[in-house]
Amino acid sequence: MKCAGFFLVTLTVALTAGGQTPITSSDSQYTVVDRGPFWRALAATQSQTNVQTGAVTQEVHQYTELGCGMHCWSNGQWLPSSQALIELTPSGAAAVQGPHQAGSTPT
Repeated sequence: MKCAGFFLVTLTVALTAGGQTPITSSDSQYTVVDRGPFWRALAATQSQTNVQTGAVTQEVHQYTELGCGMHCWSNGQWLPSSQALIELTPSGAAAVQGPHQAGSTPT
């Protein structure tokens, strides 16, 4: 039992002596910062306040989401693929809202 008590005291001293200062943080929403045909990069900035000094720092968190056919090229930019619908047009029918585009004429 003495050994367990000594270990607990040592662990407590090591954790408090490590120079760690308490911080508070505010959550933020992820937004799309870049995209391609099969991926999109999302990022969020998080503010953290050091409780002892009052210093505020900013941290950027980012991840990349992968998926087949996520975006389609339209008007010089990657746009989210909506639905793979075939729409009627004056010249026939066309599928233009998905990752692959096609058109047909009535016969």
